[in-house]
Amino acid sequence: MCAEDGGRTSGGAVELADTRLKAITIGVRHHHGLAALDFAAELVTQVATALRKVDYEVTEIAADTLDAEQLGARIQAALKACTADDLLIVHVLSHGELGDGDSTVYVLGSDGIKNPVLDVDQWLKNLQLGGPRTLFLLDLCCAGTAARLPWQQRLDSERTRGWVVAACQRDQAAYDGRFSQALVAVLNGLRDNEFDVDPTVSHVPLTTIARALRQEVNRLTVEADSYGQTVTASLQDISSDPDLPFFRNFGHADNEHTRMRTGLHPALRPFLDELDEGLDARHFLDRAAGVGRLTDQLPGQLIGCFSGRKAQLIELSGWMDRPEVGGLCVVIGSPGVGKSALLGIMVCAGHKVLRRPTRPIWNEVERAPYQVDRLAAVHARQRRVPAIVRVH
Repeated sequence: MCAEDGGRTSGGAVELADTRLKAITIGVRHHHGLAALDFAAELVTQVATALRKVDYEVTEIAADTLDAEQLGARIQAALKACTADDLLIVHVLSHGELGDGDSTVYVLGSDGIKNPVLDVDQWLKNLQLGGPRTLFLLDLCCAGTAARLPWQQRLDSERTRGWVVAACQRDQAAYDGRFSQALVAVLNGLRDNEFDVDPTVSHVPLTTIARALRQEVNRLTVEADSYGQTVTASLQDISSDPDLPFFRNFGHADNEHTRMRTGLHPALRPFLDELDEGLDARHFLDRAAGVGRLTDQLPGQLIGCFSGRKAQLIELSGWMDRPEVGGLCVVIGSPGVGKSALLGIMVCAGHKVLRRPTRPIWNEVERAPYQVDRLAAVHARQRRVPAIVRVH
């Protein structure tokens, strides 16, 4: 950690089944032969406050002096206080120094010496023997070394117990507690639900948090017209999707609307937010697209497989295009002949919100209705007449 001239400072545990959320934030001001980190105490307090807001039980340690043995003992105590089912965040604000051959990074205590008890590589290896799932947030020089250790890249992501988000790359310095300042801002934004995370997801992905930290550090660097530092995080196998529930999604809602969004084509989810749940847009979309839709083979594309039914498409579209005429139209037929698919095409093409995003599904059929501004579509299955009328 480096201090530039004019440097600035900018609850209780929650049970998730058997998982406790615990954190330790620790900062040291004075180090032998190195610049004082006068901002450490204030930033540690700010980080602790922000962590409590996102449901962590926090141990807060801001010390003028803490030698390597003392500092190491505090961190080991936090690790040993957790079970394998717990989640632990370790935030450290101090000086750092590379090991020989860039083999590791050492956190430095007030004595300024490299001590095995503060070897971050060893912390991570020890966790693989059964420690809690732990996220290290390291605000110190050369910290990125701990996010790019060779053995980590050979480890199955499902077996990983420790992750790192570092203030800078292995060959960079960290300045003015900028990473800790960014951490406070990101955690407060998390609590205020400022991240654009799908409400069906219960936790914010760690990759989202890491990107937000990098962006905020970059912003602070430009604002200070200072030397650059690049936030560096543990690599993730993009073919896997590990469950890393460190950060709760405060916009999560477990209701019929959000459950309906789950499994819906991502391109349509924003439009679904504008619809009444009585429409059940997913029902009509799936029927309109047809059985055997090609989206599994062509991810990211919305493709329909509807074909045939020329006469019925022409007749139904003509009826929908003349709402002022009124009258009742009933679609009947044996099971499996395509009644739901026909109605799906009508709803997707005619509904003012669904029409544009679902165009690839209905645009190639023989005939589709124009937009109907006063269209009410209700999926009536398992709804009694009063409920249908109420939705209508």
